[in-house]
Amino acid sequence: METLYHQTNKMVQDVQNQLGHLERASTPEANHQLDVELQARIDQVVSNCERLELLVNKEPPSRRSTAKLRVDQLKYDCQHLQAAKRNVQHRRFIRAVLKKNLYCPLMAGDDRGCVYC
Repeated sequence: METLYHQTNKMVQDVQNQLGHLERASTPEANHQLDVELQARIDQVVSNCERLELLVNKEPPSRRSTAKLRVDQLKYDCQHLQAAKRNVQHRRFIRAVLKKNLYCPLMAGDDRGCVYC
């Protein structure tokens, strides 16, 4: 259990570091590639957490509560990673929309968008 916990914790830290790279990626291809890689890592973290939940019950009673707290913290961190990834994707989408609107100066006043697009 300890080895899997440490591997999963390291994966969580790696994903946190990669989120910064995702936000700074300049090309759509790089964004997509990083996005796919991050999702695969997040899925692996979720899988590891499920496995760790099963292993917690096999721990001796004296260590079980501590092990459960550690696994719960990993699950909590994983949820935050997923939310952070969604936020990065949302900010990227908003930037793309704003960039498009900046290039279309003939916007209609009633939120219909550019009169020529």
